[in-house]
Amino acid sequence: MIQASWIAVLLATTICAYQLGSGVLFLLLPICAFGLLANRMLRMVVDMSREKAERDGRHFEELSHYISEQERTRHDLEISEEKFRNAFDHASVGMALVSMSGNIIKVNAAFAELLGVDECELLGTDFTSLMPADAVDPHRRELTKLFYGAVRSTQIEQCLYRKDRETVWALWNASRNPGDLNDEAHYIFQFQDITDKKRAEQQIVHDALHDGLTGLPNRILFVDRVQVAFRRAQRGFNINFAVCYLDFDRFKLVNDSYGHEAGDKLLVEIAERIKSVLRTNDTVARFGGDEFALLIEEMADADDVVTTLERIRQEIARPFEADAKPVYFTASIGVAPWSLDYERPEQLLRDADTALYHAKRSGRNRYEFFSQELRETTVNYLQSDTDLREAVYSNQFRAFYQPIVNIATGVLAGFEALIRWDHPRRGLVSPSEFIPIAEETGLIFPIGEWMLRESCCQLSDWRHAHPNADDLWVSVNVSAKQFKDVDLVGLVTDVLAKSGLPAHLLKLELTETAMADNIDHLVDVMLRLKDIGVRLSIDDFGTGYSGLSHLHRLPLDSLKIDRAFVSRINTGESDEIIRTIVTLARSLDLEVIAEGVENDEQLEHLLLLDCQLGQGYYYSRPVDAASAETFVAKRSTERSVPALAHRHQLETASTREIF
Repeated sequence: MIQASWIAVLLATTICAYQLGSGVLFLLLPICAFGLLANRMLRMVVDMSREKAERDGRHFEELSHYISEQERTRHDLEISEEKFRNAFDHASVGMALVSMSGNIIKVNAAFAELLGVDECELLGTDFTSLMPADAVDPHRRELTKLFYGAVRSTQIEQCLYRKDRETVWALWNASRNPGDLNDEAHYIFQFQDITDKKRAEQQIVHDALHDGLTGLPNRILFVDRVQVAFRRAQRGFNINFAVCYLDFDRFKLVNDSYGHEAGDKLLVEIAERIKSVLRTNDTVARFGGDEFALLIEEMADADDVVTTLERIRQEIARPFEADAKPVYFTASIGVAPWSLDYERPEQLLRDADTALYHAKRSGRNRYEFFSQELRETTVNYLQSDTDLREAVYSNQFRAFYQPIVNIATGVLAGFEALIRWDHPRRGLVSPSEFIPIAEETGLIFPIGEWMLRESCCQLSDWRHAHPNADDLWVSVNVSAKQFKDVDLVGLVTDVLAKSGLPAHLLKLELTETAMADNIDHLVDVMLRLKDIGVRLSIDDFGTGYSGLSHLHRLPLDSLKIDRAFVSRINTGESDEIIRTIVTLARSLDLEVIAEGVENDEQLEHLLLLDCQLGQGYYYSRPVDAASAETFVAKRSTERSVPALAHRHQLETASTREIF
């Protein structure tokens, strides 16, 4: 608008100059130029004012917006802080603010309740004072990571003390708050109670390492402690220790007689008695059944072990109670003391077990220390076991027969069949060497069956070959295991049917000591055997006491007097025992066989004591089938041959050189 006005003035000046003359024009031109300059300057001032006004307006708008944002931020912060306080105070998990030096700044109600204290009691407290000593170092390691920014947060399982000094477990989460101008840096801790979870886990671990019945360590934990003791001894701490295996003799009878519940109660009491004897640094463990193990540590010498074992035996010797009745136990114990010869802990366990085995084989109710001799015996046993299995597979057994003679007439009455092992390297092996192994390994079943079939078939062949042998009988030893664990009646029935031997010519012998276990089952099997016509005999009678109490219940045909009494027959005591046995047998209508007859003096005494049958070297050693058949062939049916004179008739058939 201003520019347009000046254009109008300039136009008017030009018209005036044209009308009034050029002199006026020169007078008016400077005035016009000054006007134009003033107009331009005015326009610049106006533009600058306008721009300043615009800038001031924008600044005002920005300032207003900033102030609004600050107000909004302050409001949001207040809301956020209020929310944090509410979340902190009312959180269901425990929370604590802890200074960088480790002192508690603030806690919430959940954390105070977790520890069973008031909130104010915790303020200013060093947080590590709430933890067991072994938890402090792991706690500090995690805080160090937070402090140096290695991690933004951390989480571990933390054990804490309650006010009553009980412990609680918490899942501990921690993070670092760097703080601001008004707030120092601090840690934020969160705690979630996991006590029930930890207890459940600990119970699982405990159950995995302890016996469920007695609460004692089990095999896994025991082996671990043996390994620890072994490493300590190897490092040269001059600490000796010993591993012991303990097994109760005939504990199975308790379960069979009183039931497993009574047996379990006795095992718990046994465990308590053993624990009462041991020191706090010793260990007793239960491996199962009635098998226990002991770790005796920090012993001076073997005498320390002996002292401990004697005290254990004394505790066990005191009567226990089952079904309101006293029960007595004995125990067999194997001991393996540590020495520098051992390279691995497992070798100690092995040798303790070996020593236990020998303690049981040596008569039970004793302890046996492991030695190199025992190891050699064990190696020999394992070799014998291997060889015996091969013997069963390749039929290396031989049947030998020892005559049983009528003492009064000297006439052959029958044979006892005796098994021998014809070992390919050792030659003939006595049954006393391999029958115990066969009993333990179960090989007694195939061996016993072979012997039964062989004896019955052999006697059946002799009866067909020799008319005067129609009333000869054969006596075969039967293991107690065969009576208990197989269908002996079915086996005997099958053998008799296939061999063609009349049942009354087979006599089965059972040792007196075998009657100690499960007499009711034994009587039942005997009655069934009697029903098919088989005769029954007790071998080695007089060596045990159980037979006397059960004798009237057993359907027997004969008793065999043990050779130990016959060998001392010239003493008054043995004479009286034999007389008592003969009198007892006569009252029960049983025949009596004397074992181990070796000379005329013994034979004369047996005649005077009215013993009916005799067996021993006086007549013949056990011989093979071919030699035994000569006895059958020479057998006389006459009953008037003098007993002493008849010996000379048999000497020609004797084969003493076989053994």
